[in-house]
Amino acid sequence: MHLPLAGALLGVVAVFTACSGPVAPGPSGDPATARSSEPSSVPGSPTISVEAVDKVVPVAAARAFLQLTSASFEMAVDRWKPGQPTEREWEASGVVDPATDRGSMHWRLFYPPLGPLTPPETPQPPSELDILWNATDYWTARSATAGTEREWTHAARERAREAAIIGRLQEEPIGLIRLAAEADRSAVEPMAPGTLDGAAADRWLIEVPLDRVKAAFIPPDTYLSLREVFGVDSFPLEAWTVDDRIRRIGYVLEREKAPYGGPDRFETYYDWSGFGDPIDLEMPPPGLIVDLKE
Repeated sequence: MHLPLAGALLGVVAVFTACSGPVAPGPSGDPATARSSEPSSVPGSPTISVEAVDKVVPVAAARAFLQLTSASFEMAVDRWKPGQPTEREWEASGVVDPATDRGSMHWRLFYPPLGPLTPPETPQPPSELDILWNATDYWTARSATAGTEREWTHAARERAREAAIIGRLQEEPIGLIRLAAEADRSAVEPMAPGTLDGAAADRWLIEVPLDRVKAAFIPPDTYLSLREVFGVDSFPLEAWTVDDRIRRIGYVLEREKAPYGGPDRFETYYDWSGFGDPIDLEMPPPGLIVDLKE
């Protein structure tokens, strides 16, 4: 559902940061190199015997992950259309403390040239935001400008995720892990193995009920219907494990007919590392803090 989200986010950034003014664009540059030019995988593999694989490996790995006090992630959302280069929709990096449900992320949204007067080949700077959260509170700030005090918009976390899509972005990293940890045994199936950073990875498909992902604000644009937009009856969560530890988690959504008239595919993956490394999360963050207006 990330086709409409990129455009929607451009609108809600201004709404969510109304107390501190419009979001300033980040440094100019082309989007990061896409993960691949073709779809990376197709769920399922007829050559793998379900009975030969311990189907609860990703569930146990997800439960162990939630006990960690720190982990780092690199996240990317890519859109693929036949015969065209893969488009980087947005990307983020961050750290989390799953045990106490807190973390931070730096988020970059890439978007096409704005308006018919902008030549298509003209690169546009990404929109950049920093997000910081704990179990009860949420702060977000646009990219810092040299020589100025950083301004943060603050809200109760519950209100943040109800107010705008921007306030839901922090729900997804740990939220995906929770969905895997809470999965029913019968909902887990093995996929064809893969490779991460040169290491052999086991891959699992976890079918999650749509009401669970909506309640978890996953994907962030939960005002849309996965069933209506992509025709799915369950959420196709992927977990990649290396030595029984989750190293990648995410989802692939595709449809035969997008608004442009042909098929497209969206890949959202979080790659995890730095397990147990010390992290420094200062809450509230330094700078000017303004509460979100009613």
